Amino acid sequence: MMKYEPEMTGSERKVYDTIKDDPSMVIRFSISQIAQLADTSTSAVLRFCQRLGFRGYKDFCYAVLDWNRNSEKEERETDLVSFLAEQYADTIRSLKDLDRVQLSRLCSDIISAEKTVILGRYRTSTVAEKLRMNLTDLGITCISGSDLIAYQHLLSVIDEKTCVIMFSSFGNIGGEGGLPKSFPEQLQTHCGRTWLITTSSSARLSAYMKDTILLPGFRMKNNVSSSSQSIMMIFSEILTSLLSVNQTSV
Repeated sequence: MMKYEPEMTGSERKVYDTIKDDPSMVIRFSISQIAQLADTSTSAVLRFCQRLGFRGYKDFCYAVLDWNRNSEKEERETDLVSFLAEQYADTIRSLKDLDRVQLSRLCSDIISAEKTVILGRYRTSTVAEKLRMNLTDLGITCISGSDLIAYQHLLSVIDEKTCVIMFSSFGNIGGEGGLPKSFPEQLQTHCGRTWLITTSSSARLSAYMKDTILLPGFRMKNNVSSSSQSIMMIFSEILTSLLSVNQTSV
């Protein structure tokens, strides 16, 4: 890809900058998701693929898949467990850089709220449900929602005394897999304590939320399946421990 960089247009360069450190993203994500992460259009992603000599996005994905199978093959075959453990450990270690003041505000919002609503769709629905169970064990009134129907229903119980936490890998609005714009707009009018937990620095949902916590994302060097769900699950456990300590000190 590097040899084509000087010829790229501005929108094509956005795509290049998004995937250059982790080309296998194109295998895990759709063309619409790559476009949203790069803050550009699907047409720009398609032009980027064609710039590299491919007919389209699928052909580019197949080429990346072949490249991944050949690159670092020896390392993966000899000790895949160590390779994966190091990838996860590096990401988990970076959680120590989370803003302590921001975490304290989140804990305060949860403890002072009459109820906490936790939202997560698709893979992050598991994280939302796990955090709901954790908070319930701490005696915190908590509700979770895992799809758009539940989201709309929960708007009827969300008010200024509610803390809303939304887990979203991409923080997308509209498009494939994105959240309809109407929901975060309504959420703004219902509640002032809203938190987005995401691994995307370009999450568009951030504009509608009071606060956003950006978690570190995985950067896999080959075609090993991974997701932001794992790091979000660990964050939930850290948050639960912080809340437990805060409750004890109150």
